[in-house]
Amino acid sequence: MSRALACKKTEALDLLKLHNSFKLQVVEATARWECEQQKRRAVEAELAGLKARLKETETLQEEVDMVTRTLAQKENEVAALQELVEELQSAAEPDAAAASEPTQERDAKRGDGALPKKVRPRRN
Repeated sequence: MSRALACKKTEALDLLKLHNSFKLQVVEATARWECEQQKRRAVEAELAGLKARLKETETLQEEVDMVTRTLAQKENEVAALQELVEELQSAAEPDAAAASEPTQERDAKRGDGALPKKVRPRRN
């Protein structure tokens, strides 16, 4: 009977070793799983931050596009105003040239025979 008892004792020790081995594997697997969960949470947090930065970048890009459109519109308005100024200046040049001519010469060019206008002295 001692031999049967020794066999049972050996089996019990083997089962205990196997049980402890499984417990160790479970503890190691749990530790690996927790580590992976921490990594996953860190990656999710980083992803959330990147999404927020992307949203900011998109908002800034929309603002840049709006400012660019406004600038182009203002440049077109300035160009139109410059053309208008040039037209007005070119239209005013003959009038300015005529106004700078002495009165007698202007009247002579008209050929209407009008007498020169009386010049009044300026008052200070």
